[in-house]
Amino acid sequence: MPPEDRRARVEGAFESIASGERFYVVSDRDPTPLREYLLEIVDGDAEETIESFEVKRQNPETWLARTTAP
Repeated sequence: MPPEDRRARVEGAFESIASGERFYVVSDRDPTPLREYLLEIVDGDAEETIESFEVKRQNPETWLARTTAP
């Protein structure tokens, strides 16, 4: 999937969840940069805007990012 489509899909899903709900992204690459993108989506300029952001490599081909919507 092209990067623009990935970003649009993540943005739509993130904006559709309620504050305090968990948000998960499964990826074929390290999703660590996703945190900065989510901060842009919520117009956050402080680290506290997104309280937790965890990345875990599930297996050699799959990564999981987990956070909570502010």
